[in-house]
Amino acid sequence: MNFYDTNLQYLMSDMLVYSYDFEPVKEAIKNIFEEIHIIPFELVIILIAKAPTIESSLIQRFCDEGKLKSFQKREICVKIKEAIKGALNNELESSINRFSKIKNCSKIKVKSNFSEFRIAIKVHCLQKFSPKMLFAVVNHFNVDPFGYCDEVEVIVSVARTEGATLEPVFEEKLPKLPGVESKKFASLENKESVLDFFRCPETKEILFSHFFPRGLDNDRMRTEITYDKLQGDIVAQKRRKVLLPSGEYENLHDAITPYISHEKFLQIIDINDVLGFYPSVRTAKTQEIVTAIIDIDVSGFLRTSFSPSIIWNLVISLTEEIVKNLTGFLRLPPPLVVFSGSRGVHITYRLAEDLVNSDFNYVNYSELYLLPSQKSLVKNKNSLMHNKFTFVRNLMQAILLYTAQNIPRERIPKTIRDRLGITRIMDLFTLSVFSRNKIGVLLDTSSNNSSVFRVFSIHPTTGLVSIPLLDPETKRIRTELKTYSNLKKASKPETVIENLKAGKKELYYQFPPEINRDQIKYLLRPDTLLPTLSVIVRFSDRWATERSPWSMKFWLEMYRLNNFYDYLIAKLLSLERSDRKIGTSYQEIVALIDKSKVKTKKFVREVIDDYFFRNLSFRALKARLDAFHDLDFYASFKFAELTVLSPERFERLFSNFRERNAFFRKFRSFFNATLVLLGQYSREGSIIAPKTRRSLENLSNRAWFLSEKVDLLKLANNKDIKLVVKKNFVQISCLFNLLSKFLQEAIGRAK
Repeated sequence: MNFYDTNLQYLMSDMLVYSYDFEPVKEAIKNIFEEIHIIPFELVIILIAKAPTIESSLIQRFCDEGKLKSFQKREICVKIKEAIKGALNNELESSINRFSKIKNCSKIKVKSNFSEFRIAIKVHCLQKFSPKMLFAVVNHFNVDPFGYCDEVEVIVSVARTEGATLEPVFEEKLPKLPGVESKKFASLENKESVLDFFRCPETKEILFSHFFPRGLDNDRMRTEITYDKLQGDIVAQKRRKVLLPSGEYENLHDAITPYISHEKFLQIIDINDVLGFYPSVRTAKTQEIVTAIIDIDVSGFLRTSFSPSIIWNLVISLTEEIVKNLTGFLRLPPPLVVFSGSRGVHITYRLAEDLVNSDFNYVNYSELYLLPSQKSLVKNKNSLMHNKFTFVRNLMQAILLYTAQNIPRERIPKTIRDRLGITRIMDLFTLSVFSRNKIGVLLDTSSNNSSVFRVFSIHPTTGLVSIPLLDPETKRIRTELKTYSNLKKASKPETVIENLKAGKKELYYQFPPEINRDQIKYLLRPDTLLPTLSVIVRFSDRWATERSPWSMKFWLEMYRLNNFYDYLIAKLLSLERSDRKIGTSYQEIVALIDKSKVKTKKFVREVIDDYFFRNLSFRALKARLDAFHDLDFYASFKFAELTVLSPERFERLFSNFRERNAFFRKFRSFFNATLVLLGQYSREGSIIAPKTRRSLENLSNRAWFLSEKVDLLKLANNKDIKLVVKKNFVQISCLFNLLSKFLQEAIGRAK
């Protein structure tokens, strides 16, 4: 992007200071439900937005002010139309249609001809909608770029009976309002009340504990800081540089020193019209990551569809499930849970120093080499293998995906389940702002990409303070704050100041607990988050939540199996048998095997014992574990492949070169697994009948002999296969049937 494009983007940002007021549409829908006693058969709502042209008043005003040159008018109009079209993309429609109640009772069509944008919403089965829900569907298309439009018109029509003509009941051009007025943002009028909040000395102490996460004496680890700057007629803007009393500009994190006086701190706030502070997850000088954060953010669609109390119940339920998994399944300390100031929650941990090193430009966790797509991970310098910020973000996403996969259905408020017709709980969640799901709950971890998060500051929309939700002693969410009305009261600035003056500092002097390297390594085990992390790496955070239930189950089980064997081999390879702590390592490996769900668990345990106590070589160990992996793979995912070879299939293999090669690869896999199992069974001689043992020995000898013929058959030409080759192929096919039967019984024996 060049300077010219950047300049146009800044101009477009300055132009977007208005939005359209959809309240008349809300009232019209409400009146329809109240006045029409017989529910109409069909209701149609049409939104018509007219994009600006070079003669529009908005364009002319910026030209008159000298901000826009005449030769730029046409191009900026094109970019504005592209922005509107991009906002009204198919993802909005597909998001709505993922819920059965809406999909089955409505039809939505979006059309654009680059000068006029038309959204038609046709609703039947109106009795299944509430006025609030129907307005949420309409308001879902009230995108921010509509603020550029010359006008937005709404037409509401109803058909009272089947086949009746649509008759308009509401037709109006919506009023245009300034951003602050339409969305009730904090402005410069609120500056005095903001200063009253920051005048409390305890406020500075709490903020500085986040600005200097390693303590005031460790200035090297101070974080980058962003702040909200109050504006006159537009929403508060984020800034990093502040104006000092000397008249110079400086980065906020440089202007605020560890032991700056409260008076000077207030002076900086006053001069720069500061509303709130956002420390970064990384340090300003060393670029180290010091905080891991999970941000639960509810979409505008859900906020419009349901009351604040219902939305807050959903947020609390989800937060409690995440915390339960963190402290139980993942063995981490209770995190700090903070109210965002609106209707979301921040879940944070402090990261121990040097927790994630980037030695030689690689994140130094060997477990990352067990993930799929290694070639892409190594090439992409922004992948979790190279970038420590991406690593922490993906790890937090794995925690969220695991929670979304396992959250009980009853934890979602019944009102939300019934009104939306949720059939799959995963449809309610998304991990990425770029996901096609625009109406679910965003489980956001993007702040871990060296971004920022609000702490103990006033929210620009609600005017509420982002306060901790935990009881200082129990580290659980305070019961009274699970009710939204109590939360609003407790997070008002005047209530917070009153509590601080009354000596209730412990309610706010709460800080994220620290997690260390050993705890992170525990998260990267195959029995914890490694399979879920593999799914995210394989499909990306954008598409991970879009998998069907069957697909998600398949890939999780697949990676659980692959990760188990790969982790086991890597762990054993890193051990020295002479190590004094070898006993501890043995116990860890045995516990991992016992906890796993592999079908050859019994045989794996025996091989591990041979390696630790009977001097089995690592090469032999790996060969056996590879064979067990193949056996587990077929047992779990391709059990049908263990069926015997029918005459019809034999003829097809004999004539098809590709299928025959695939058959040979499978034969090799079966053959190796059989030899390893025969070796295991030979140790159970006391419980195997002599006749059975002789049969097993004959099978082993025959397998050795015929396996040598596989190489010959691979080189054979389709058109000229010698008679001896055909004879060997028949023999191997018969042996394949024996191996299949043997492995089927072995799988049943290993369970």
